[in-house]
Amino acid sequence: MKKILVFAFVITSLFGLVSCAGGYVAQRPAEVVVTRPPMPGPGYVWVDGGYAYQHGKYVQRPGRWVAPRPGKTYQNGQWKQTNKGYKWQKGRWHK
Repeated sequence: MKKILVFAFVITSLFGLVSCAGGYVAQRPAEVVVTRPPMPGPGYVWVDGGYAYQHGKYVQRPGRWVAPRPGKTYQNGQWKQTNKGYKWQKGRWHK
């Protein structure tokens, strides 16, 4: 019985984490001006910082240089407005 209760608690906790993975806000955070550090080598791609939803609000993540992925381009993240409010859509690589 104790194992079942522990299992139920773990599963419930995991669902709670998944549900907090992203959220909606009434206003998107103000844009922050970032100074890029020097490119670490030829061909690197700058990936703008994004946002992570934590404790009921979005917190900014810093940008970074990444090695290129042959045949792919990077699309920076962006805010999407919905009828529930604004939600951050993470950046991703495209073919």
